[in-house]
Amino acid sequence: MNHPAPTFENLAYGSRPRQSLGLWVAEPRLSPVVLSVYGGGWMKGDKVETRLSEELSSFLAQGISVAAINYRHTNDTPFPGAFQDTARAVQFLCSRHDHLGLDPARIGAYGTSAGAVNILWTAFFPDLADPLSADPIVRHSSKLFCVFALGVPTFLDQGSLRAKIPGRAHEHPGLALASGPLGFANPHADEIFRQASPIHLANFDAPPVVLAYWEFNADYTDPQPGDGVHHPAFGPPLIRRLEELGTECSALYHDDFPE
Repeated sequence: MNHPAPTFENLAYGSRPRQSLGLWVAEPRLSPVVLSVYGGGWMKGDKVETRLSEELSSFLAQGISVAAINYRHTNDTPFPGAFQDTARAVQFLCSRHDHLGLDPARIGAYGTSAGAVNILWTAFFPDLADPLSADPIVRHSSKLFCVFALGVPTFLDQGSLRAKIPGRAHEHPGLALASGPLGFANPHADEIFRQASPIHLANFDAPPVVLAYWEFNADYTDPQPGDGVHHPAFGPPLIRRLEELGTECSALYHDDFPE
């Protein structure tokens, strides 16, 4: 399939090299927009993945614009840098919505793995808008209209990962980098992971959420560090929490990764 070229290739939403996004603008004007955030353990990946995805053409055909972001990786910036970048990208789209042809009240997000954690953090964290900020981007809302999170680890603290998730998700190298130069030896690592965990951030102001998982048939007889990080056991605890809060939510489970 020939995928369409972006309307805007590299829009800077911040001053750091990785703070950029590509944007495909759909018709009609002031269209809803999906923020696409790639996975890769916060260590690797690029917005070019969205350019190659089947979802891109599907969204555009339905009149939904697509913004694909790059964000800072943990080898450069520990938590919460990647999360803050995702939220700032939402604020950027709001700040430029009229020029870009987007509806600022209908910015949803689609993320996979680490990218899915980014969008849930953004969805659950208090609105970062500061109307008095000297930065015109920060004056705008970081709130999302809805979220689709694929293969998302909903809690990241070592104790919960060891107790509840098969495999060796607790040893994911991205988590070690995310907690800073000391890695898992950082005495504050558990608090950092807790503050990054969607299940601990969920609140009454959360937008509608859909979770999706596939690893039912994964073989963990000889697990490697990080194996299990997409396990469907992550889904029910967050769904229960969101239901307690009265948030519209659902979960999809597949035997294999959906093509």
